[in-house]
Amino acid sequence: MASDAGPGAAGRPVYFLVHVPKCAGTTVEAYVTQRFADVTLAPTRRRSPSRHFGPKYVLPEAVEFDRVEFVIGHNFTRALKHRFAGRPVREAVLLRDPVGHMFSHYNSRLRRYRRHGWTRYDFADFYRGRVANPISHFILNRYLEIPTARLAILSDARKFRLLEDLLAGFWHVGGHADVGHLIARIAKAKGTPAGFETKNVGRAPDMDREAFLAEYGRRIRAEHALDQAIYDRFCTGGRADTTALRGSLGNLARELKRPVLSARARLKRNHGL
Repeated sequence: MASDAGPGAAGRPVYFLVHVPKCAGTTVEAYVTQRFADVTLAPTRRRSPSRHFGPKYVLPEAVEFDRVEFVIGHNFTRALKHRFAGRPVREAVLLRDPVGHMFSHYNSRLRRYRRHGWTRYDFADFYRGRVANPISHFILNRYLEIPTARLAILSDARKFRLLEDLLAGFWHVGGHADVGHLIARIAKAKGTPAGFETKNVGRAPDMDREAFLAEYGRRIRAEHALDQAIYDRFCTGGRADTTALRGSLGNLARELKRPVLSARARLKRNHGL
């Protein structure tokens, strides 16, 4: 759909829709690309080693930034705002509680593994190789471009303050179940219908949810207290509990062990070892 604005880009909002994995971002992207494909920019991930020394994303050739009204996906950073000087940038993100996020991410991985003919491995193997507080890590690392090595030595309290300051300035922050509200706000601003189809939802999870919650729920909330605190601060209207946030030494110790545990899980996935 063509832009609903008049000639020129000055003053016309551009929407930065940050897609955190397994937080309903695919549904938002499907809505936007269906209705605004010609004014949507979706950077792709840079695959070459140069991503460690420069931008982690690749832009399409000959982008007409004055026409862009939406920037979407996993693979862009806040630094892209400089391409839209003089225009208001409306940032939006959907979050998720860490237990629901971990359950959904694991089941999504298993579906992909089956498609590739890989060996299933249990949740314990998957969980040990995961980065701590993956939602917070994704926003800080991908969107704010804070290197993983630096994040490994930051305390959760410092990360919480960075995220609180960042998200407080967003146009929209909501839980993944709030996806309809975000789409309705976009539709209202653009003068288009708000109907949408839910995307990328597994209909038959490999794990029983109640059994999963009983076995892992309390542990995940405790070990990913930063993600829980950010979710509570911005999505539930409740008080964010920051008393359980991990210090910098605890984060470093976990991150030093994680690559080995992640590699062990991949060996089991690929070779059944």
